[in-house]
Amino acid sequence: MDFVEKDGRLLYLYHSHITLLIESYNSFRWSKFRFLQVPLNYWDDKGNHKEVFDYIALKMMILRYEDWYYLDPVEMNVGNSIFYNVYGGSLPKALNEIYNIYRWAPWRFNRSTKFVLNNEDQLQMLLDKISFDLQLTREEDWYRVSWDVISLFEGGTQSIKNYGGLYKILKEYYPDVQWKEEYLLGSAGTEKGLIFNAVKKASQRWLYGLVKQIYMDMEVVEEYQHPELCFPEGGRITLDVYVPHIKVGFEYQGHQHYHDSKFYGASEVRKARDLKKKNVCQQNGITLIHVPYWWKKTPQSLHLLQQALLNLSPP
Repeated sequence: MDFVEKDGRLLYLYHSHITLLIESYNSFRWSKFRFLQVPLNYWDDKGNHKEVFDYIALKMMILRYEDWYYLDPVEMNVGNSIFYNVYGGSLPKALNEIYNIYRWAPWRFNRSTKFVLNNEDQLQMLLDKISFDLQLTREEDWYRVSWDVISLFEGGTQSIKNYGGLYKILKEYYPDVQWKEEYLLGSAGTEKGLIFNAVKKASQRWLYGLVKQIYMDMEVVEEYQHPELCFPEGGRITLDVYVPHIKVGFEYQGHQHYHDSKFYGASEVRKARDLKKKNVCQQNGITLIHVPYWWKKTPQSLHLLQQALLNLSPP
């Protein structure tokens, strides 16, 4: 009716139909970004970027910053113009600018999300996270990190591969260390399985890190050779992970403990030896826990392990 009765003068006065609607129905809370076409220079205001993502958070029930890590950008449905034109379709890039008070970890985002660790601080965060969770306290501990364990850090595998492998990363960040490329992730030797014990050692280290977090105030020893315990046929007993104060040991049981292997031989031999070790420990008041290779090395497993060990802790 405006064009018919007033010759379009109202639209001319307000410059756009969006402004006209907002002024005419000011009791309604309008979201300008939801219109098919936003006002001129609308995206120049960073506050409008935040308004879009606040709306997405409300719609997708994102209550904490961490919830953004699990969002598939395809599900957003709104704000596509700014998301692709301004941020290149990268959710980590958008969130890093819009919610810059939070320290984002790009490798934790959904696998379908675009991200590249091209920021030194972000890459250092990933190294620090791996180092802390695996309790990597010595240079040589890095040689025990396998792809199997790296995959437990959301996005970690792709991030390290994109950067050229662990050797390249460590060489750049710790240049004073003479790293041996053939023993680190990304080398042909590791990928072809020339280091047969790498996966076992890395998984054992992960187990050690979890136990260390549970018993923070106690001594936790890896590769503990008991000064007194021996196998019936001779030979000292070594425990993968041991907590002396409560006399609890952990043994990581790789694939070869359950299945025959060309490299390790018949599994029955290992099973018999495992049973001997467990019996000797039991006779000497040590609780030995076998952790199978199919154990899910997730943060949730830490809590399950804590619950299982509550009765083993001293009063």
